[in-house]
Parts: sequence; C-alpha cells; structure tokens
Amino acid sequence: MSEIFGILSTIFCFLRGRARNKEVFERTFFKLFENLKKLLEEITTWRQNIDKDTMITTNNTNDIEKARIKDEYSPKLNEFFNLLFQILNYIDKNKIKDNMYIDIIRHLLSQEILDLLENYINKNNSCEYKKYRKLVEKYLKS
Repeated sequence: MSEIFGILSTIFCFLRGRARNKEVFERTFFKLFENLKKLLEEITTWRQNIDKDTMITTNNTNDIEKARIKDEYSPKLNEFFNLLFQILNYIDKNKIKDNMYIDIIRHLLSQEILDLLENYINKNNSCEYKKYRKLVEKYLKS
C-alpha cells in the first residue's frame, strides 16, 4: 500500500511541477508579448517630421515607413526585432510544442513587418543573426 502511495505521490509531484513550469513560461511569454505590442504601437504610430534647421513640418511618417523607403532602421525598430528574436528564442529553448504561442506572434506581424524583418536579417551576417534566421524560418515562415 505504501508503494502505491509513493508512486502516486511521485506522479502528482511530477505533474504539479510541469504545471508550474508552464505557468512560469506563460507568465514570461505574455510579459514579453505585451512589450512587443507596445513597441509595435510605437513604431507604427504616424508622426510629423520636423526639420531641425528650419523647424518646418514635413510629411507624416513612422519607423516602418522609414525602413521601407529609406532602408533606415530606427532604434525602436531594432529593439522590436531584437525582442521578437528573444521571444522566438525563449519558445525554442523551452521546447514548446503548442503552436498557440507562435500563432499569437504571427497574428501581430503584418507582411510588411515580416518583409522588413527578412531584410534586417539579411543585412547582418553575424552568428547571432544566423541563429535568428533559423528561428524565423522555423516559426514565422508559412
């Protein structure tokens, strides 16, 4: 009888540990995701450009538009891509099989952002970006 109790106790502890690990993963994932959404809002917000010399207001633009037209990546856009990399890496390291988390990320990213992301990765050839490319291909390519 005590053997059965010991086995059941071990199984219960194992299951409780797995549930706790998932809870920790989800809490971290959704905090990172909230930060990613805030950054996305910042880089897609249209704002007026003011020429510092003449103080004349020019066309409205946002970080996405600048990157698309001028191939300039603002610090916020770089931050967005780096946070996206951290989230993909976090999912990968935790060996999450549930596609729900990737689907949440994919839903947030427009094709325009995915195109900029690909260009961003192509411009950088360091080892870190090669890892980034693999994660993007694994999780974000259709």
